[in-house]
Amino acid sequence: FCASYTSNNSKSTITNLKWIYNKKYLSLITLLGLSSFFLLLDLGKNSLIDWDEAIYAKVSKNMFLSRDYLTLKWENVWFEKPPFYFWISSFFIKIFGITEFAVRLPSAIFALLTILVSYLFSIKILKTRIAGFIAGLILLTSAKYFYYARLGMLDVTISFFIFSTVIFYYIYTEN
Repeated sequence: FCASYTSNNSKSTITNLKWIYNKKYLSLITLLGLSSFFLLLDLGKNSLIDWDEAIYAKVSKNMFLSRDYLTLKWENVWFEKPPFYFWISSFFIKIFGITEFAVRLPSAIFALLTILVSYLFSIKILKTRIAGFIAGLILLTSAKYFYYARLGMLDVTISFFIFSTVIFYYIYTEN
């Protein structure tokens, strides 16, 4: 019984992974693989930047330690920024501990999502996967974008939502 179950399970696993070898998805897998590698490589290696990144990390840490997810606190109550980024950051602090990696991970994830959205939008507009790959690669290799994608700051997260909003507006008006 166990041998037949294992072989059936492995066959279904191999069948489920056939999409990886499909050339249709090769550019997407390559782009997301390269992006993930460069965005996550040594993400928590350096210490936090003194002002903004350290403040945002402290607010997320205070949120996590106090379990108060509605009131942002730095030294006192601090309502300068919207709480969404701090919720995500404190979630990753809960998973990975109070580390630079946990604080910076939300920016890296939203950078990856922005690269994905630019890939998909370029394919929709230009009707070719190579255009999507180049668009994502250009975004990944833009110096300032790459720099901020690896910091625990709100810039890349906000740019993801602005970029997505513009694209959804374009798609809506096109239809």
